[in-house]
Amino acid sequence: MAEKPKTDKVSKMSLKSTEQPKPAKDELIPALTPGDSKVWQYARPMKMPNPKKDFQISKRYLQKLGINDESVWELLTHALQRVSEYKGEVTVDTFQHIIRNLLKNVRVREPAPFREVYTEPLARVPSENARGLYTGLKYKWDNDEREPDPNTVPDPQYLEKMRLLTEAGVGLTKVEIYDVMIAMKKVTEQNNISKARFWGKIFGLHKNYYVIEADPHPDVITQAKEAEKLMTSMAKASAAAEAAKGHLRKQEADVVEKLRGMKEEVVAIKEGIVKALAEVEAQKPPEQPEPPGPPFLNLLAKYKMPPVPQPPGFKEIVVPPEPLGEGLNWKQYYVCNNPYDHWVRLPEVTPLQITCARTITRFLTGDLEHEFLSFPQFPGKEKHLLRAQIARITASTTICPVGYYITQLGEEEIMGDDVIPGGFIENPDYHPPPLKCLLHSERKYWMHCRQYILPQGRTKYWKKPDDFGEFGEAWADWDEDELKGRFGPPPLTLISRDDSPDADKCWSLRRAYRSMGKNQIVMARSNVWPGAFCVNRGYTFVNIYVGLGTKHFANYFWPSPVPPIWWEYEHGPEIMEIADPTPEEEEAWRLAHMPKVPQPPVKGVLGEGGEGEEEEEL
Repeated sequence: MAEKPKTDKVSKMSLKSTEQPKPAKDELIPALTPGDSKVWQYARPMKMPNPKKDFQISKRYLQKLGINDESVWELLTHALQRVSEYKGEVTVDTFQHIIRNLLKNVRVREPAPFREVYTEPLARVPSENARGLYTGLKYKWDNDEREPDPNTVPDPQYLEKMRLLTEAGVGLTKVEIYDVMIAMKKVTEQNNISKARFWGKIFGLHKNYYVIEADPHPDVITQAKEAEKLMTSMAKASAAAEAAKGHLRKQEADVVEKLRGMKEEVVAIKEGIVKALAEVEAQKPPEQPEPPGPPFLNLLAKYKMPPVPQPPGFKEIVVPPEPLGEGLNWKQYYVCNNPYDHWVRLPEVTPLQITCARTITRFLTGDLEHEFLSFPQFPGKEKHLLRAQIARITASTTICPVGYYITQLGEEEIMGDDVIPGGFIENPDYHPPPLKCLLHSERKYWMHCRQYILPQGRTKYWKKPDDFGEFGEAWADWDEDELKGRFGPPPLTLISRDDSPDADKCWSLRRAYRSMGKNQIVMARSNVWPGAFCVNRGYTFVNIYVGLGTKHFANYFWPSPVPPIWWEYEHGPEIMEIADPTPEEEEAWRLAHMPKVPQPPVKGVLGEGGEGEEEEEL
């Protein structure tokens, strides 16, 4: 049998020899070294108390400041000082009384000169605004689908549209998208609005504008129509009063004419008297005539000065605005500088504001009550200019794929050249055009879906009181310019008709790079109003504007010229252009108009030596 190795026994013996009982902390511990020499080491000594260190720790603990900047250390210090000053026996009740008096008269510590000043965090104000925005929401949830009721949501497809814009590379950030959605929900609840959509964002010099487009409530439209009827009746009453005033003015003019005739008779009598006196004067010896002057003076003497000029009277005709729920006032617009702020409803736009906004270019500041100067002067503040620009941008850049809307008379008339006034409705049998058609360079598969703004500043021409013949006898006599001023392009016009020979293409079409396959997105961008986009994918399309609110001009913007100066009075001979007189003529005229100086009487008589004396002196 093979012998077992001796190494196992040796190893076991060495392990047994190394096992030692654990000594106490104060005992000496032998330590083994590689040379098997025992080195005695003392165990770690016990922790001894340190009175000074414990006192400092306790003192710092008692010196901690409380709410009123007071510490227990100061309270005990003042209490012991009072005890040392107390005359008499100090008992527990006395010490408690001293403590109570000190607690009543708590002193406020003055701030240290290098104490840190509290700075408000930057996220505090936005957090408080967000808390005020997100609280108080009222959603009606569908228990089956766990989704909000679409009847209580202003725009059920809002998030889908915003995601579509994000994939196309336009729109807002994710935080702004969610804040605008919550704000839009609150605006609709506070103003009794059934339907709304996010119109866009306009950048200002100091602040920006977020715009919401909403449908006015039917009750509000009814009240506006009743107010318009009342204003119409008042206008008729004022017109009747004006006619009565005109009749009175005519009677006054007749009386003035009669008085003028009487004055003429009096003047004739005076002229007879003057003529008789002239005959008496004619019997006197004639005086020597003055030398004739320049010819222009004779012409000026015969000139009869015109009467004092009077300012011409102009009867200004104010074009009335379209009623609420029609034309440019079909929608209501709410704006604010931040989704957390209060949303303000913009006033209705007027034709005068539209026509004036077309002649000026101005950046917005972000203050709705800001007053500015322009030429021609804009009739209103910045909120009126903002409303006019929103109306212009909406009418020019709101488009959709062909076939989404149809007129009420059928689709055959849409593609024709006939002018058909009227509205349009959604097509229930709509099928989106193919992707290649939407990207076609001729742009024949996109059309406008808002009414055109006429040069008058309205979508429907307003006939003046003295204007006759709408589709009547005088309609055939109108020229082309008059027809363009009264009628715009037909509804649902293709965007290819927007191009003009003086400018580049008004619309640019491209494919979004983030979409692939069936989810490809087509985007139409306006070159006339930079910042206006229409994004389409399948059956969904969305219009949005994110820009400065100004129009692009191909040949720069030229302000309106100053109107010509009016003549103050008629031109007469006193302002006729003639040659300057010669020095001889000026001298002759001066001598002729010099005052006559009386000559002194002559002293002496001729022949008495007057001249002889002078000769003698010579």
